[in-house]
Formats: sequence, C-alpha cells, structure tokens
Amino acid sequence: ADLFAGIGGATLAFTRAGFRSVFASEIDTAAADTYVANHRHRPAGDIAGVDPDAVPDHEVTFIGLPCVGFS
Repeated sequence: ADLFAGIGGATLAFTRAGFRSVFASEIDTAAADTYVANHRHRPAGDIAGVDPDAVPDHEVTFIGLPCVGFS
C-alpha cells in the first residue's frame, strides 16, 4: 500500500523489487493523474477520507518520502 504516492516513484521501485501495489493514496490531482499514466490505476484521494476497511490486505505499507511534504 502506497501512501502519499505522488507520481509513483516509490511504487516503481517496489514493483521492480517484485511487489504489486494494491492501494495508493494521493491528494494532489496532478500527481494522481501522472500516477495513473505511470501505473494504470488511480490512487484514492486524501488519505484522511479513506475508510481503513477499504484498504486491501497487504504486506508492506510505504510512503513517498521526501515527496510527502510536496504532495
């Protein structure tokens, strides 16, 4: 699960390491649009509005540092 995903740089790294993203969140719509272009699925918006039960079971949660401050 990728929180504060930005354009998906961390997602790319984890994908190349053999993981599959099952969830992403990104509040910035322009970054989310680029994430879609890069990863073919749209992140949920603001994580504060996401129901925790809506996040699929997953093994790893990662955040897009240092982009969190810019997202």
